[in-house]
Amino acid sequence: EAKLPCHGLDAGARLAKAVEILKTAGYVWEVEPTQGVEGIGLKMPNGETFPALQLLAPNTDYDPLRVAASVYVEEGARSLGIPLTSELLAYDDLFYAVYGVRNYDMAILGWSLNLYPDYLCAFFDQASGNASNYFNATLETKCDAFLNEPDIVYAREQAFELQFFLNEELPAMPLFSSIVTEAHRNLEFPYAAILDGFGPGLYGAPSLVTPIEK
Repeated sequence: EAKLPCHGLDAGARLAKAVEILKTAGYVWEVEPTQGVEGIGLKMPNGETFPALQLLAPNTDYDPLRVAASVYVEEGARSLGIPLTSELLAYDDLFYAVYGVRNYDMAILGWSLNLYPDYLCAFFDQASGNASNYFNATLETKCDAFLNEPDIVYAREQAFELQFFLNEELPAMPLFSSIVTEAHRNLEFPYAAILDGFGPGLYGAPSLVTPIEK
């Protein structure tokens, strides 16, 4: 199982690890961030001031969970001295910014995914939109092998390899997964032998419902 750099750490340890990663990459601050104190004057490895960034997300009317995620990401970035500001948009405006003009720095999007993980490649396939504008020849080679593999056992291994590769590259990052809770009862509706089947006729008549035998 792939682990992120800050897996299992508390807030203070995560901040310290993030600072360590940035310093190793050549970033410096005028005032280095510590717990409770935001970083000031973040400079990139080339000596230039870190530019202001914008994080697009759908507004509360469309998805309050993604709004909360955008606030969380903004707070985390600003604690490191990264000038990130979240902007909440109507869904159509967000979709146009990402897939239309592609005029954005970062965006929080959402998907419903298939059971088969071909989305690992579809996310970065130009024909499917490639919202992150990410191109990598190694990924293309791995995806060609995965998508054309007829043996499910080998395809599963290749899917894991793709996940490890993308975990290193991070062209996109999953933030959370919504939990869907379904309730079921041990009743059987005899739709197959009833006029109208699933239609609005006799189907669903309470007198015809029978418990499922265990």
